Amino acid sequence: MTKTPPPKIPPNLDWIRAAPAWQKSSYCGQGDSCVHVAATTNPTGPAIQLTESADPTGAILTAPPAAFAALLRTLSPSGV
Repeated sequence: MTKTPPPKIPPNLDWIRAAPAWQKSSYCGQGDSCVHVAATTNPTGPAIQLTESADPTGAILTAPPAAFAALLRTLSPSGV
């Protein structure tokens, strides 16, 4: 079986090459369906990245820290 090489990263996304330090969600149970989060820096400044553990290199959501904080407040049962 031949392994497929990873996709080439476009030049405008070159900052993604630095491997983020992914941290698994504390709400993750057993299995492969977990959310991972990483604090990174991109060309516009600090960023928070989210990915799903079943396909960690597939879709990576990148957001400014303030937007990520707003998402957490929205999803929090207490709203804080």
